[in-house]
Amino acid sequence: MEHRAYHSETIVDAGNAVDVFSSYLWDAANKQLKDTTEEDLSNYLLHLEARKLKPGTRNIALCHLRRFFSFCLKERILLKDPAQNIFPLRRRYLPKEVPDTKTIEYLLELPAQHTYEGLRDRAIFELLYSTGLRNKELRDLLLRDIDLKERSLQVRLGKGSKGRTLPLGKKAALWLGRYLEVTRPHYVKRLEEDHLYSLL
Repeated sequence: MEHRAYHSETIVDAGNAVDVFSSYLWDAANKQLKDTTEEDLSNYLLHLEARKLKPGTRNIALCHLRRFFSFCLKERILLKDPAQNIFPLRRRYLPKEVPDTKTIEYLLELPAQHTYEGLRDRAIFELLYSTGLRNKELRDLLLRDIDLKERSLQVRLGKGSKGRTLPLGKKAALWLGRYLEVTRPHYVKRLEEDHLYSLL
């Protein structure tokens, strides 16, 4: 699979997801991956549901499989993408409880701030908490989208393909500045040049 700048753990998880599906497909339908149909994938999701896996876990597995089959189609290993019309499950319920201030402060303090990774993670946590960015929006942020002086950031293609400008909290700007000064230069050779982060 093409992994570009994906994190090593993500690559391993993707490989495991494909291996697990491959074993299921052989046991359930005596098929190889190249023979996968849309029905096979639908049945696999039902199989995961029967195993009492949470919707989020099933969505992650499906996400890995969608990327895999998309890659196979792009490389002309397959003539048709069996996952093209299989979409992630929608979460129907919001959490019943909202974390209190002490819990949020505890979570923000979790990263080991004396390490490159911890400093990066703290900056991510503060940025998400300050702005409410979605996962994909965070991953798509470019360096030019951040204005630390004005304490703002530009989301170019958000939900519904709409861009918007968001205010950046003082603490988020502080930690983001530390990340840009200390951590990002350490990883810059492994990051896409223009991206603020490269997580997945």
